[in-house]
Amino acid sequence: MDLQATKIKSNISKLVVGVTSIVSLFEFSLLPQSNENSIDLTLIFHHIQFFFTLALALKVFSIPFLCEILEIENGKNSVSWIISLFVVQNVVVFYKILQILSIFGNDQATYFAYYYVTLLSRYVSVGILLLNELYGERLVEAYQKLEIRKSIAHAIKVISLLKPYFLPKSYKARVSAGICVLLVLIDLPVDLLKQILDKQIVDSMTFTSSRTNITDNDTSHTNAKLELNMSNFRWELLLLIAVLKLSSRYGMTHTIRTYLWRNVESDSEGRLQVEIYTKLQHQSVRWHLEQGTGGRLTKLQSASSYFTYFLKQMLLKVIPEWLTLYVSITHLTVRYPWKITSIVLVTTGFLVVAKFIMSTWKTSLEKINKKDSNEKMKKSVDALLNYETVKYFCKERYEVDRFKEAFQESKLLKFNSHFANTMSWFLENVVRMVGQTAAKMWCYWMVLGDSELTLGDYVMLEAFFWSTYQPFDSMSWVYEWGQKVIINAADVVELLELTPEICDDPNAPNLEVAEGEVRFENVSFSYVPEREVLSEISFRVEAGKTMALVGPTGSGKSTVMKLIFRLYNSSSGRILIDNQDVTKVTQASLRGAIGVVPQDCVLFDDTITNNIKYGKPTDEMDQITENDVQHAAKCAYIHDAILEFPDKYDSKVGERGLKLSGGENQVSIARTILKNPPILILDEATSALDTKTERKIQSVLKNICKNRTSLIVAHRLSTITHADEIIVLMGGRIVESGSHETLLAKGGEYASMWMDQLEKKDHETAIS
Repeated sequence: MDLQATKIKSNISKLVVGVTSIVSLFEFSLLPQSNENSIDLTLIFHHIQFFFTLALALKVFSIPFLCEILEIENGKNSVSWIISLFVVQNVVVFYKILQILSIFGNDQATYFAYYYVTLLSRYVSVGILLLNELYGERLVEAYQKLEIRKSIAHAIKVISLLKPYFLPKSYKARVSAGICVLLVLIDLPVDLLKQILDKQIVDSMTFTSSRTNITDNDTSHTNAKLELNMSNFRWELLLLIAVLKLSSRYGMTHTIRTYLWRNVESDSEGRLQVEIYTKLQHQSVRWHLEQGTGGRLTKLQSASSYFTYFLKQMLLKVIPEWLTLYVSITHLTVRYPWKITSIVLVTTGFLVVAKFIMSTWKTSLEKINKKDSNEKMKKSVDALLNYETVKYFCKERYEVDRFKEAFQESKLLKFNSHFANTMSWFLENVVRMVGQTAAKMWCYWMVLGDSELTLGDYVMLEAFFWSTYQPFDSMSWVYEWGQKVIINAADVVELLELTPEICDDPNAPNLEVAEGEVRFENVSFSYVPEREVLSEISFRVEAGKTMALVGPTGSGKSTVMKLIFRLYNSSSGRILIDNQDVTKVTQASLRGAIGVVPQDCVLFDDTITNNIKYGKPTDEMDQITENDVQHAAKCAYIHDAILEFPDKYDSKVGERGLKLSGGENQVSIARTILKNPPILILDEATSALDTKTERKIQSVLKNICKNRTSLIVAHRLSTITHADEIIVLMGGRIVESGSHETLLAKGGEYASMWMDQLEKKDHETAIS
C-alpha cells in the first residue's frame, strides 16, 4: 500500500475519534439525573459507549501498553470494536429518547436539540470510521488517481467541445425545447400549491378541544389536545389536488415533455453521431488498422446516449428541483421556527459531504469497471469477427474459456461497484433519517404546545423534507453521471479532436487528368520508423501504358499502390500524376481518377446491384441504369452466376461479401469496370480465381487496360507478360526493370522467378 495513503487514513481516524471522544465527555451533562432509587440504564450504557470510544482512541493514537491489553495493536479487531460501538450506541439512543419523552416543557426541546447534535455526529463518525477502516487506503489512492485538477480541466474541455450540441439546431427541435422549458416553469408553483392545499385539508379536519397549563419547577407551558372533526373536511381541495397531480410534473405535462423531448434528443444525438462518424470516415488507413472495430462502435453509441440522457435530466429534472429548493427554503424560513429550519439545513450539509465522499469512490470504481468492460467487449468482438480463423484452428473452446475468464475478473469489479452503491445508500439514509426524525419530533411538540404551528404544518414538513433533499440527491446524480459522461465523452473528445493523417491543403485544386502519366521520384516510405518498406524508388509509367510490379512477399509492391491512391503519405520524395503532386490536390479528385481492384475483394452487405453501383461517384449513382450494371457484370464474367441466385441482381451478398464464393468476388471487378477511370490499379486482381475464369478475366482486363495508364501487382508472372514494362522489387528497392523478354534475356531475379514458377507448374501438371 502507498505510505502516503496509509498516513492519510491514520490522520482521518485520529480526527474522527478525537472529535467523538470530546463529544462523549460532554454527553454526561446533557441529560438530567434520574431518581435516586432507580437504576439509570442510560448512564450505564453511556459508560460502555465511552469505553468503546476510548478503546478506539487508544488504537488510532497508538498507545502501545494499553493497546496490547485491549488486543487492538497493529489494527487487530478494529472493525469489531467499531461495530460494537455502533450496537451500544443504538441502545443508548433508545434509553435517551425514553428520558427525553419523560421531560415536559421547554426543557424537552432544549435537551432534544443537544442530543440531536451529538447523535448525528456519532452516527456520521461511526460510518466514517468503518468506511475508513475497511477502504480508507483504497479510497485515498483512488482519490489521488482522480487528479482533480486534470479532471476539472478535462471537464471544461469536454463541455467546450460538446457545447455546440447542447442547443438544438432544427426549428422543430427548438420549438419542442421551448415548450418543455415553459411546462417546467409552470410546474414550479404547482408543487408548492399542492403542499399548501394538503396542509389546509389536514387543518380543516382538526381542531383544538382543550388547553392545559402545566407548571413544573418554576416553568409553565401550555399543552393542547387535538381532535378530529370530519364535518369541515375540504373535499373540493382534495379534488383540486388530484387535478393538479394529473396535470403537473408527473401527469399530463410530464407526458407532453417526454413526447416533445424526443425531437430535441434526436437532433442533438443525431448531430453528434454524424459528426463522430464523419471523423471516423476521414481517418487514415493506419488509424483504422490500429483501432478495434467493436471498440469504436461501442464508444460511438454509448457516449452519445449518455450525453443526451444527461442533457435531458439536467433540463427537465435537476434544474427544476433546484428552483423548487429555493421556493421551499423560502417558505420554510417564513413559516417555521428557525430551529426547525436549522435542523433541515444542518442535515442537508452532512448529506452533501456524505454524497461527495461516496460519489468520488463510486466514480473511481465506475472508471475501472468501464475500462474492463471495454477490454472484454473488444476481445469478444475480435473473436466473432475472425470466426473463420477460430474454426480453422478449433479454438471455440479456447475463446469461450477466455471470455469466461474475462467475465470472472469483471465480476469482482462489479461487486465492488455495487457495494459502493449500497454503502452510499446506507450512509445517506442514516443522515437523512436522523435529521428528518429530529425536525418532525420538534415540530410535533410545537404543535402540541402553544406555538402557531398546526397539524397541517407537521404534514407539510414531510413534503418540505423531500423537496429539500431531492436537489441534493440530484446533485449526487449530476456528479456521478457527470463523471460517467466525461469518462465516456473522453472517447468522443478524442475522436472530435482527431486530425486526419491524410489532409487536403487549404484551397487544394482538383486533379486534372489529361493523359494519365504516373511518376515516382525518390520515394521512401515506412509503416514504422524501425523498418523502411520502400527506399528511394523512382520510375515512370507513360500515359496509356501498362506497368507491372513483381517481387517476393513483403517487397513493397502493394505499398506502391497504396501510396498512389494516397492511403498513406510518403516519407520522402514525390508522386506525380500528369506533373501534379498527389499531396497537393484533393483526395476526392485523386481517388475519383483511379480505379482499384484489390487483392481482398470486400463487398458490403447489400444487393449485388448496389455493390456494383458503388464504383460510381455519389452524384452519378442515380443515373446508372440496369443495363449499365449488367454490362459491367458481363465484362467481369459474373452475369451468368448472378442469374442463378433467387433474387438475381437484388440478392444480398452478406456481410463483407461472405455469401459469395471466391470466384464470384468478380463483383468487385465489375464495380471498377463501371467506374471507368483513366488510371487503373490491379492488386493481385485474379489471384482468388480458378485458372479457367482467370483466363477470361485476363482478356477482359487487357481490353480495359488499353489506352489507359495501368499498374498491375502480380504474383503469377504469366499474367503480366503483356505489360509494357515490368519492375522487380526486392527489399523495397528496384533491382530490375524492362519488358518480359528483356528481363528473361538478362537472366537476373525476374528470370529466376519465371523458371521457379515454370518448374512448379510442370510439377503440378505431372502430379495431376
